[in-house]
Formats: sequence, structure tokens, C-alpha cells
Amino acid sequence: WAITRKMQPMANIFSDIGPDIRWVGNEDGHAASTSWATFTPMAPDGKNAAVPGQANYPQSPEGIRNGKYWMPAECDVPLRNGWFYHANEKPKTPETLFDLYLKSVGRGAGLDLGLAPDTRGRLHENDVAALKSFGDMVQHTFQNNLAKNAQITASNCRGKKYNVSKLLDNNRESYWATADDIHQASLEVYLKVSKTFDIISLQEYIPLGQRIEAYSVEVFQNKAWRKVYDGTSIGAKRLIKLDKPITADKIKISITKSPVCITLSEIGVYRTTN
Repeated sequence: WAITRKMQPMANIFSDIGPDIRWVGNEDGHAASTSWATFTPMAPDGKNAAVPGQANYPQSPEGIRNGKYWMPAECDVPLRNGWFYHANEKPKTPETLFDLYLKSVGRGAGLDLGLAPDTRGRLHENDVAALKSFGDMVQHTFQNNLAKNAQITASNCRGKKYNVSKLLDNNRESYWATADDIHQASLEVYLKVSKTFDIISLQEYIPLGQRIEAYSVEVFQNKAWRKVYDGTSIGAKRLIKLDKPITADKIKISITKSPVCITLSEIGVYRTTN
């Protein structure tokens, strides 16, 4: 690792013990639904030291809350069934790749998609087509935040510098925050007109760490609030995929557990688009 640090100091080194990013513990391309960016590499039972290939990788999908190191997960998965090209295999569909995106990037991790050149040394046309459609799906889904003109009210705010307008300014360097002694709070997002959506995006302000430990999402329908999601971690990004599209004009996000005051950088509301 020393030569990497010397020659490419900004490079992230990956293994099941980090030191910068950790293997997620599977090759299926997804992190656990609860996903902490902190981790403590430990030797498995019967071993004296944690080294690459010999560590506590079963804990990697979820991470370790308050782990010793900031070591987000990287989710590696091949585009085809295996890591090498075989003519009898087909690439994953754009819909499958999009689902993997939601369960990796959308759980605060990175997606490492393995591409295998064919016998010509080029990516097969089927692979290129699948990747193009996947990219289009991501771009078209997230290019229009349905909440961009919403009115947001908060149960608590730290002050003008940290008010709710920061949640819709598309700037990850700004954030809404609560006062020091407020560890629970709610946000009501009024869309002004009813809109149909199936993805809600939340982002914490990561320079101050991963704070939120429990939250819920409700929608206002038939003159009443209805809970549609319970969650734990948020982190750098949480993409909440609802079971089916919902039409509503109000969304409530209730943060119910945090060891310190709450920070949230961005909120987004989207509709999956092919």
C-alpha cells in the first residue's frame, strides 16, 4: 500500500479490511438495508490478525455502528453471471442494474460493476446496450426532483444558516440542522399539487458524520397520514424505493433516533422512468 499512498495519495484502497473502502461481503452488488459507513476489521475466530482474505467479512454488508474507521462499503458485481466473458451468458437487464443501484449507491455504498471484454477485446454489443439503457434509466429518473418547488416545514431548526431551504438547493455542502439538544425532529414536505412518485432520496451531511439511526416516512392521503416506510441508517445517500407508486401532495419524514443533533443535506422525490 505504501507505493499507492506515495504515487496516488487520493486513491482509495479496497479490501475486506479497507483501509479506505471495504468489500461489502458479497458479490451480489448490494449492501444491507441498514448500512453504516464505519467498520472495525477484526480477525475471524481462530485467527490472530485481520488481513485481506481473512477478516470479519460477514459484518461487512451492514458495517459496524461506531466502528473504529470510516470505511464505506463497495459493492462489486459482474455485469454478466461471472467475472469473465462467456458467449453463452447474457448481461443483466437494465431493470436489474437499476435495482442494484438502489441497493448499493442508494444505501450509502459504491457500486463496482465488473465489465468483461469479449474475445475481440471489446465490450459485446449486448453489454453496451444494457449499460446504455441502465444509464438512461438513472439519468431520466433522477433528473427531475418532484420536490424542487416544495414548501418544507420543520419541527425544529438551528437557525437561518441551517434552515429547510438547504434541503432543496442541490448543494451537498449545505444542510438543515436542529439545535444541539434536539435529537428527534420531523419535516413536512408540501408538494403543492398531488404528484406520483416511488422513490424518496435522503442525504446526510457527511462531513459531520453519519448520525441518524431511525426514521419513518408518511404520506398524506384521504385526509390522514399513512406510514409507508421505516428506516434505520441514511448516510451519504438513501434511496427509498416504495412498494408501488404513490400519489400524494404531502410527505412527512420523522427522525426518531439520533445520538446528537440532526443534519440533513438533501431531499428528493422521484418517479422511476425507463
